[in-house]
Amino acid sequence: MALLEVRNLTKRFGGLLALHDLNFCAQEGEIVGLVGPNGSGKSTLFSVIGGALHPNAGRVIFDGQDITDWPPHKICHAGIARTFQVVQPLLQLSVLTNVMVGACFGQEPALDLNAGRREAKYVLERIGLSEKAGLPARALSLGQLKLLELARALATRPRLLLLDEVGAGLSPGYGVRLRALLRELQDEGITIVGIEHALHAVSKVSDRIVVLYRGQVLLEGEPSVVVEDPRVTEAYLGE
Repeated sequence: MALLEVRNLTKRFGGLLALHDLNFCAQEGEIVGLVGPNGSGKSTLFSVIGGALHPNAGRVIFDGQDITDWPPHKICHAGIARTFQVVQPLLQLSVLTNVMVGACFGQEPALDLNAGRREAKYVLERIGLSEKAGLPARALSLGQLKLLELARALATRPRLLLLDEVGAGLSPGYGVRLRALLRELQDEGITIVGIEHALHAVSKVSDRIVVLYRGQVLLEGEPSVVVEDPRVTEAYLGE
């Protein structure tokens, strides 16, 4: 069953057509890798799904409900969380408090401060940032800020997790740990759609890969098939 469906989605920025009649879905419990060259519409698609941008045409369906015109906070309450390619921490607040924001204002029913603190500590332990909990977010490295983005999203208790290049900037060791964590989350029933620029990196964890090119789906399929398709090489590198 499709937990997420994007139907005939179009998004323009003035004369730029970022998404063009795009159709896309994610099955419940699936890990989908979303790849494509720069400017192919990946982050724009996430922003439309998450409610930060409104499409010019098309619909977004989540768990059978049309959420196209919902505001971001309502979409989060329904069970969709995302990270950002350009990290969005609350720099003056502690790492723990950043994650508590996700825990207390995520999927309904809302958690009180005590429950939110417990949830935030649990998530930071899973992510590997528990030793940084008391530090201000501004003290973290870029790789650690990427993990903080993931922790805050996880703390909302999502059913659908949208990850925008969360692995970028991580050390190889953290990358291995991240892939293992994503598989754990999948086993817990969370559906994951992850944007990555590096095709071979995303092929290691995805059940299916969708390739975007110029705002449309170029092809999709099993990772072993997609990475060998000459159309993908042409999209990334040209003829």
